[in-house]
Amino acid sequence: MRHNVTNILIVSKPYISDFVLYSFQGRDSSLVLADLGDIIKRYNRWEQNLPRVKPYYAVKCNTEYLVMKVLADLGVNFDCASQAEIMGILNLGVHPSRIVFANTIKPISSIRYAAKNGVELMTFDNEEELHKIQTVYPSAK
Repeated sequence: MRHNVTNILIVSKPYISDFVLYSFQGRDSSLVLADLGDIIKRYNRWEQNLPRVKPYYAVKCNTEYLVMKVLADLGVNFDCASQAEIMGILNLGVHPSRIVFANTIKPISSIRYAAKNGVELMTFDNEEELHKIQTVYPSAK
């Protein structure tokens, strides 16, 4: 499921409840609230407590641009399951070495796209997938 924001509004914490109550009362629409500062705090806590463990954020969890941009700027690595996800993360300026192409069955066209863009790290769940990757992208890791 994609979470794309069409309108972004920054609201101070003390006013969030009032904002939600009055702005969306009687409307048939959804609302996503995100505290980008909380993402930064949690990442910093991770770095402090697990400095040698580098997380890979699963892009399919939330593709909202601002969330991805904050994570990219923090230096988080990304777990991409499709060519579109790889493209989106590369468009944020993330180096291909920070991306793992993790999908149980990867289309050959997507493996070629990863190869063309320098995304070397891939997962596989069975021998057939490993052989497909090795045939299409021999230098993949």
